[in-house]
Amino acid sequence: METLQKFYTYQNNTPEQKLETLLDEMKSNFAKFNVDHYEDDFTRVSDAAKEIGKDHAHGPIYKVASKFAHPTALLLAMEKPVPGLIDSFYQGGVELALACLSEVENSIRDVYPDFAVEG
Repeated sequence: METLQKFYTYQNNTPEQKLETLLDEMKSNFAKFNVDHYEDDFTRVSDAAKEIGKDHAHGPIYKVASKFAHPTALLLAMEKPVPGLIDSFYQGGVELALACLSEVENSIRDVYPDFAVEG
């Protein structure tokens, strides 16, 4: 999400406020959930999917989602980007990110039913 925010800011000369608020809220909850080093090395999603036996679903979903995350080949092939193309990638990425966060929240609620997002 930070990288998406950097790109949006570069394109629009200002951060996207909803994303900025979400990032701030997420970071403010790190201590609450004992997240000490969120920038440390991480397990690749493909490795995690394999570890839990879901690698059969990961591959196809990753291929589709990567087109939103990596539109660079399309953009490089175009002399002049279609108006609104960058914004449409941004919007699609935000919607996918929010859907993922919703699934994470639901997973947390399965283990911690009293989990509540403040604010």
